[in-house]
Amino acid sequence: MKRTRLVGAMLALGLLGGAPAGAELKAGSTLDQSNWEEAKDLLVPEVLAHYKEGKFASAIGEIKPGEYALDDRFHQATKANAGKFKLDEHGSVVEAATGKPPEYSFGGPFPDLDPKDPQVALKIMWNYEYAYWSNGDNRLQAFLMWLDEKSKSPERSIAVDTRAKVFEGNPNREPNPQQFSRLDKNFLVEPADLHGSATLGWRYKDPTHRDQLWAYVPALRRVRAVSPANRSDGIFGSEMTQDDGFNGFDAKPEDFTYKLVAMKEEYHSFSPDALEGHIKLMPHPSGRGWVFETPIARYGFREPGWKGLPWMPLDNTLVKRPIWLIEAVPNDRYYLYGKLVFGIDRETYKISNVVKYDWKGQAMGVFNRGIAYGRAPDGYRYVNITGGGRGGAYAENMKMHRATAADPSVPGTRGELDMHLPADGFQLENLAREGK
Repeated sequence: MKRTRLVGAMLALGLLGGAPAGAELKAGSTLDQSNWEEAKDLLVPEVLAHYKEGKFASAIGEIKPGEYALDDRFHQATKANAGKFKLDEHGSVVEAATGKPPEYSFGGPFPDLDPKDPQVALKIMWNYEYAYWSNGDNRLQAFLMWLDEKSKSPERSIAVDTRAKVFEGNPNREPNPQQFSRLDKNFLVEPADLHGSATLGWRYKDPTHRDQLWAYVPALRRVRAVSPANRSDGIFGSEMTQDDGFNGFDAKPEDFTYKLVAMKEEYHSFSPDALEGHIKLMPHPSGRGWVFETPIARYGFREPGWKGLPWMPLDNTLVKRPIWLIEAVPNDRYYLYGKLVFGIDRETYKISNVVKYDWKGQAMGVFNRGIAYGRAPDGYRYVNITGGGRGGAYAENMKMHRATAADPSVPGTRGELDMHLPADGFQLENLAREGK
């Protein structure tokens, strides 16, 4: 009876998506121009159009039962958070008993999600945020490659070294007197003429305290404050934005207004190495956390004879997943995009596809990433930010017919997660010294 009532309520609210138009594609098959209609309700039209036109082709895969999951610590903490938190007038998470932000919290703050709750979309976003934070401090490297629809090689590329110091939602609690959510550093490693350029970002838990951002440019030998309000602009002139991040959506939750559009199924992109259980997590040299290696991504422009779009990650494998379809509208009218629409996995809180619309409702771009996951020798599970197995990510500008592809495989580097990054390394006085 309980399930019947829930389904009835979802139907009444229009939250159940329609069934796929064609027969279900089986694992081992390929979605391409010959059968694109079979994915009609499983991919957004902006992405599906590439399959219809013969510009994309993807393998269909499946996930081994019980393998794709966040770490047990996160699930246990989420259950224990029942009734502890609510949303305040800013849309921030506060303690239900005191109305004040928690000094520290781990696990999803809202384990019980009711689709009839008018605040359910924002609660989903906060669970998404805490799931992202649950992998702790991390360091990733990636090549960003500029491509247009006829590119045979990147027009331009840069190598970026990114580091995140996570306070809130980190399974390892640390002193946080300034009440940060997290701190970020980004270094440009290549090309040589930009080597040493660096940025530093501070994100506060206080919803009224804007992010702070600084940049160091070696040619100027100075650190300069940068406006934190342009997170919809391209990173270093690319099609990827700060709010794409490595996770698909990296904005401060309070900066948007959210709506739950539907509960349905959607194809998400996965690394085939994750699906096959081949991603290897190795102990971090420091004794805390894990490291992993990422093979070179096989993009269309790297594949002889490929006739489709050059930014297509040919290894990304599609798997049908249960999602919440969320619409996010920025509170800032000067934000480049008027609306973002994305599906959040209902079990892991991960995003694979984001469609970006202008303020008139016209689709402008798409962000897609292949998801990787694995299990460490001690049983620790992770659904990482990106990397760890074959696959890739791209941000497509549909109006200009170009894209930026991200290859999380930089020679001589390894991804790191759930380790410890000292907070002192994210102080302003260190930016110029480390950027040189």
